[in-house]
Amino acid sequence: MVVKIRAENIDGVVEKPKLCQPKALHVPAINLQGASVKDIPVSNRIISRILREANNLKQKPLENFTIFVCNDNALFWKLIMTGPIDTYYYGYTWLLSVEFSQDYPFRPPDIRFVTPIYHCNISDDGLICHEILRSHWTHQTIIYDVLKQIIGLLSEPEPNDAISTAKGNLYNTAREDYYKELKEYNEKYAKATIEELKKQYQLEQYDI
Repeated sequence: MVVKIRAENIDGVVEKPKLCQPKALHVPAINLQGASVKDIPVSNRIISRILREANNLKQKPLENFTIFVCNDNALFWKLIMTGPIDTYYYGYTWLLSVEFSQDYPFRPPDIRFVTPIYHCNISDDGLICHEILRSHWTHQTIIYDVLKQIIGLLSEPEPNDAISTAKGNLYNTAREDYYKELKEYNEKYAKATIEELKKQYQLEQYDI
């Protein structure tokens, strides 16, 4: 999947990289919570770990996430995330994509915000800057914990490890201005309802 296009030899570190949506983003997907494991397509045994992750999330669903697995590709998930309570993101909704490589679990999945979000640890092309997806990743890391860390990052940004230096500096020096920008982003990009996102990205809702 190619989500970002960055010419570092020309642009250096890009604050606003170009966004290219992955092809699988508009492929129909089934709601993990309502599906059984047999409903999730298995192309080979390499992804048996992914199915265990799916089962774990079905048994222990996270409050802020609804998870969908692509009909013809278990390596690609779509997530609908609602903003955590007691944060400026509460009341808004985002779509995220998760793509597992053939090297998983020895390489972390590519997890990105498809819906733009204003956050000093998330780039304009949706890349999430968190150590659990970098130096702290091990083959034993589970997706449940990764998603919990993402929610934690929305509650408590890490400006000293910012992927956007400008946003990190703004958070540290002018917190009110940072939250003003955040609120404007929410209103501009994250007002779609869960049902609207399901329709837009062909996400099936199963009866439980």
